[in-house]
Amino acid sequence: MLLQRAGVCRDFSHVAITLCRAIGVPARYVSGYGVGVDPQDFHGFFEAYIGTNWYLFDPTGMAKSNTLVRIGFGRDAADAPFATLVGSADLLEKSISVRTEGDVDREPAAASTA
Repeated sequence: MLLQRAGVCRDFSHVAITLCRAIGVPARYVSGYGVGVDPQDFHGFFEAYIGTNWYLFDPTGMAKSNTLVRIGFGRDAADAPFATLVGSADLLEKSISVRTEGDVDREPAAASTA
């Protein structure tokens, strides 16, 4: 995967976490939302503990770190799934709203249907 530069965000995040841990940098997987990621979907990225703070990184380069919204985190993707389903499920509608300090006056994005 690393040499082929192929995979999904979760794969790239796991490789980055592994490389950080190999050089002694604590790192964890983050499930979240990347504002502006195309196609729009949940996104996997990671955090590394550098100095005295956790810093967000998107190893895919699809989103800037200041546009990443954390939903959950853990050692790897198994610790922070977007959903755990038993049986079948159909997505009927998806609506996402993200507000930041500078967006107080801006309307949330319109809902999209699947």
